[in-house]
Amino acid sequence: MVKNQQDPWRLKFHLMPPQGWLNDPNGLCQFHGIYHIFFQYRPGTAAADGSGPRVWKENGAYYMVLGARQTDEKGSALLYRSRDLEHWDFVRVLTTPEPFGYMWECPDYFHLDGQDWLSVCPQGLPCEAFRFQNIYQSGYFSVSGRLDEAQTLSRFTEWDMGFDFYAPRLFRTSGGAGF
Repeated sequence: MVKNQQDPWRLKFHLMPPQGWLNDPNGLCQFHGIYHIFFQYRPGTAAADGSGPRVWKENGAYYMVLGARQTDEKGSALLYRSRDLEHWDFVRVLTTPEPFGYMWECPDYFHLDGQDWLSVCPQGLPCEAFRFQNIYQSGYFSVSGRLDEAQTLSRFTEWDMGFDFYAPRLFRTSGGAGF
């Protein structure tokens, strides 16, 4: 393991495990001034992928968004609400009018600059001349409407068109200093 730490090609800025494979760094938080990140980790060879929900608190209620694959092979995100983090009520399906991929993974829902945003990783998008060049995409929709009313999604925008950029997560520091 020490040999891996001294590798001149080792990433310096992005999260990287001591050795082996890391997946889905979806549990970002700050608690008592210490940053924590939870992720899937396998010290040996790669394993099957998985994804998880995004949970946040807003206006006295907890909300959760889950990536989904509908029975008609249409990608979507499912929105739930809870008062106690134990009992969840389904609120609605967030999706596009026309099918956009067969499944959405790794959703993130956040508020930034007066606007709500939904980030997803849609699966099964056909490659276009200048978009969707990767096997797996990641990007975002702006969300119109409030959590307690009907919502619509804007046109999808890719976060990054580089290779292997997948499942991004945003979080706010304890001081609310931004993402």
